[in-house]
Amino acid sequence: YSTSTRVCVYMRLHASILAAFHLLRRWLTRVVGPRAAALLRHVHAATEPRAASIAGRLGRMFVRVMGPSAAVAAHHVPEAPEREHSAERLAAQSHLRRSIIPSTVTRRISDGPITIGVCCMAKKAKSGPMLETLDRLQAFRADGHAEFAVVSFDERMLLEDPVESWPVCEALIAFFSAGFPLQKAQAYATLRKPFVFNDLQMQEVLFDRRAIYAKLEGVGVPVPKHVVLEPGSAVVDEQEDYIEVDGARLQKPIVEKPISGEDHDIRIYYPRSAGGGSKRLFRKVGDKASQFYPDEHESRATSGEAYIYEELLQTEGTDVKVYAVGPEYAHAEARKSPVVDGKVIRNARGKELRYPLILNNDEKEIARKVVLAFGQTLCGFDLLRSEGRSYVCDVNGWSFVKDSHKFWADSANLLRQYCLHAICPHHVERHPQGAPQVPPPNRTIRDSVLQDVVPPRASLQAPTGAEESELLCVIGLTRHGDRTPKQKLKMKTTEPRLLALLGKNKDARAELKIKKIRAMEELTQIVSRLVEEKLRAADPYSDRYEEDLDKLLTVQQVLQSHPFSGINRKVQIKPSKWAAVPEAGSADGGAAPPASREVAVEALFILKWGGELTALGEAQAEYLGAKFRNSLY
Repeated sequence: YSTSTRVCVYMRLHASILAAFHLLRRWLTRVVGPRAAALLRHVHAATEPRAASIAGRLGRMFVRVMGPSAAVAAHHVPEAPEREHSAERLAAQSHLRRSIIPSTVTRRISDGPITIGVCCMAKKAKSGPMLETLDRLQAFRADGHAEFAVVSFDERMLLEDPVESWPVCEALIAFFSAGFPLQKAQAYATLRKPFVFNDLQMQEVLFDRRAIYAKLEGVGVPVPKHVVLEPGSAVVDEQEDYIEVDGARLQKPIVEKPISGEDHDIRIYYPRSAGGGSKRLFRKVGDKASQFYPDEHESRATSGEAYIYEELLQTEGTDVKVYAVGPEYAHAEARKSPVVDGKVIRNARGKELRYPLILNNDEKEIARKVVLAFGQTLCGFDLLRSEGRSYVCDVNGWSFVKDSHKFWADSANLLRQYCLHAICPHHVERHPQGAPQVPPPNRTIRDSVLQDVVPPRASLQAPTGAEESELLCVIGLTRHGDRTPKQKLKMKTTEPRLLALLGKNKDARAELKIKKIRAMEELTQIVSRLVEEKLRAADPYSDRYEEDLDKLLTVQQVLQSHPFSGINRKVQIKPSKWAAVPEAGSADGGAAPPASREVAVEALFILKWGGELTALGEAQAEYLGAKFRNSLY
């Protein structure tokens, strides 16, 4: 799997089976008549495996019955006009499975190289990965002839000139980026009918995240649990710890995505029980990819815009970028998730630091389904690994690995095979593997990406018999870094307003824990009023007064020291004495005693604070994480 050799074998087998259709159709056209040939053409257009099998049997039967001479005569029947077959090829390109059907038009490399047009914005066309791949494509030779010639469409021409004046090409690399005239590219493909690597009509689906998720679910690809908020029609209920859209509830933390695939203002909202706040994700700006806002708790659900809300999957701080080339090849890399702290780690060449991954069988099948569903020969998408499963959270279309010689070489070889099978199938049968005349120039990279995975000074030694061993787990004993002291205050209280907070519990003897922001704010207001009353007390010199006031002042100072965010303060109220209190309205004047309930009349008030990482502690944690990754990944 994931090798160009296997892809080539599959394609050659496919081409051999389909050749039986062409052979039988030529003979039917000559001997029986065009109507039977037209009927067979409809069978051929289906391109289903069952039809291909029938074609193979028909071809063998034809040779046995008519003899080899009739087969040779049928092979030399003149070809139909090129326009008819070009139309067939254009229809086949609507799905990637059909994009490798060989054309019946005779095309020889000796007549000249296949012209590949590069139709995209200048920034993409001149990027290092694109040039590396195109250089490798142009380096392919067979029998002394160049197989491909690349023509780059000028950006100004794309934006200003009509499609009739664009260069004519046989194959087309075209993909959307900011400012790209996608509709003009579609019109060009309709006019010239080249072989298109990435389906231009399906690229419109990539603009809408709703359509992407619907397409993925339709082909059985796992996506995160989500709800779609349509403006003006949904009923939204947002609370501290969840959001509910039309009866579908998601527990926070949740991810809020705009509907447009080009809008990268993605936000994450955390539950108040975990400190609340929100985090904004955005395209990398310098070394930042996200920013936390501790005082922003409400989503944009009431803004009147459409959004997708999905659960935030726990991915252990990484996400996976997958780059597929056709349905049988996929390259994967892991990077630090921007959700962690928003800091982008870069290597010595300034590229974002990534680590190559091996996809499991389920993920390889996901890559195959994504490529086929969206009709994108070269396609990148984002994968999240969470709790033993993998989910696709975004599909990007045409994407390149920025730092891998192997990927560029494999991509060029696979693009060569797809193009030749569509335009010149007989040539690829004779030359299944590409043979570059000279190695392509290295425009961007000098060092291997592996130097960033394991630094040169790493001294890990493989154990004896490592070839037969398998790493099962890594056990780490880790202690927190430098932090502020943890502190605690205890006091007994009979204050009714503090004891009334225990009424929120169903069990009068259960302790109350206060961590949520709104509950902490309510407690702060109660303590502030108690302090004011104590200061206005009639006997300010009693020992009891001073003890109670000192503790309340400490509680007030801790609660008001800084805004509530994160879990840096916690209050516990533990009942210690109870009394029976008659239920309101229970006395009816009869002989039965009135109903009563148990309430707390005294409790132990406990306030905990401190234990927060200092600046030194944060630096220690980052250093430990980087060292762990570089040494044990």
